Amino acid sequence: MGPFKEVPQFKESRLASLYSDFAHLKEINPEGYRANLDAWLAVFQAALRCHTFHSSIVLPGAELPRAFRNTTHGVPRLLALSLDEHIRAGALVPWSIYKHHAVKSVRRAWDYLSPRKVADDVLGTYRVLLYRSDASMAVDAYIDWSLLVSVGDALYAQLRRALEDDPRLSALLFDELLFGDRLRAFHPALFDTDVLVLLVYYSRDTGRIGTATDPADSTKTYLRFGDATPLSDAEIAAARVKSAAHRVQKRIELLDMRFVELGDTARLLARAGASKHRLRNILVRKSALKKSLATASATHTQLIQILEKIDEAKSNVDLLGTLISAKSGLALLNEQISLADVDDVTAALDQEMALTGEISDVLMVSSGIDDDEIETELRALERETAKTLERKTESQAVSESGEPESAKCEEESAKPKESAPATESAEKDLHHKKYESAKVPVNTVSESKISPQINSQSEDEELLHDLIEKLKNVTIDSTQPLLKPNPHNSEPELKNQSLLA
Repeated sequence: MGPFKEVPQFKESRLASLYSDFAHLKEINPEGYRANLDAWLAVFQAALRCHTFHSSIVLPGAELPRAFRNTTHGVPRLLALSLDEHIRAGALVPWSIYKHHAVKSVRRAWDYLSPRKVADDVLGTYRVLLYRSDASMAVDAYIDWSLLVSVGDALYAQLRRALEDDPRLSALLFDELLFGDRLRAFHPALFDTDVLVLLVYYSRDTGRIGTATDPADSTKTYLRFGDATPLSDAEIAAARVKSAAHRVQKRIELLDMRFVELGDTARLLARAGASKHRLRNILVRKSALKKSLATASATHTQLIQILEKIDEAKSNVDLLGTLISAKSGLALLNEQISLADVDDVTAALDQEMALTGEISDVLMVSSGIDDDEIETELRALERETAKTLERKTESQAVSESGEPESAKCEEESAKPKESAPATESAEKDLHHKKYESAKVPVNTVSESKISPQINSQSEDEELLHDLIEKLKNVTIDSTQPLLKPNPHNSEPELKNQSLLA
């Protein structure tokens, strides 16, 4: 049954009607007439999907009667009428018309590119011919439009993904044989007519490939994938070299297969005891094939090298064009900038940044400052400075007189060390300061320098005056310290005891 198994309408109970002359149903039973036509279209499409005719897109008209012949009902009587009706409905397109008349680029929301847009006058006079009535008349083929669009778009997407990562010029160039082989790598069940139909669909109807005829051979067509513009002379030359290399590669495969076959034949004949003359002839042919194979391999290598150089040259041209374009773009951008403007902008930025810093400084100084607090802290600092100066003056005067300091030293030395461990370091610091003050030579002290400071202290004025008078009559060795350490006491003692008299 073949494709009939996939079509539910082709039941045994309906075969008699489907194979009969049901043209009269068009008037008396339009629904039955349309049901029979739809059933035959479903069978046509099922046959293409099953590759009944070794094709996926095109129905070969000459094979249809034989393929659909039924042992009981014979050949379908209205097979030609069914094809005609579907051609007028736009489901099928005759190949003889499609390859010469373009389908206009009109898309409808509910349809693909519609084959109804093919010239109406051509389709209006077209009639399906399934049998040759004249030797000069050829039977046509019929394109299933929905399958052409679906298969064609899917194959194009697969081929584009395969080629998009290959930057070589030659990767996008084909002849008809190369293009067919490349498509069959994704869809093995493509007939030669399918490839031709796809070439027309891609180049003319969808603008996905560009084509050019070989100037030296009008029967050869070259194409470039992905661009509908005509091929340049360089692209035609590259496509010609690639096509020649492909043909040589096919020849190498054939020669290699024949070379292996002759070797196998020679071994079989030798085992069978064949004559030397026969074996010699086979070996001579094998030797000739070996030379031909070597020549073909060298030719193929040379063609591939030429093709690689063409790709390299095209890459160099593209690179140079990119550099020229980049240079032009860079020049245009640089023209929009002058060095004077850059200097002015830089200077202005420096000024503005400096102004910003000044403003920030002003804001930081003027914000969060209490003048009263500063004045209070300043007065406290002045009082502390005055007290420090006063204590220093008193300490110096006492050290020079010797009496109070000696009594204090004796009193401190009489105290046990453990009675005031917390203040021991503080007392050491105090006596150390007194010790340093005592190093000043007494004979260099004058009344004029001390008296102003002593006069400021009213309560000790008379005592200080007496001390000064005594100091004037005392001679002290300035090279020796006034105080010396006491090994039994942490407090130093006066070396010159005459100061205590």
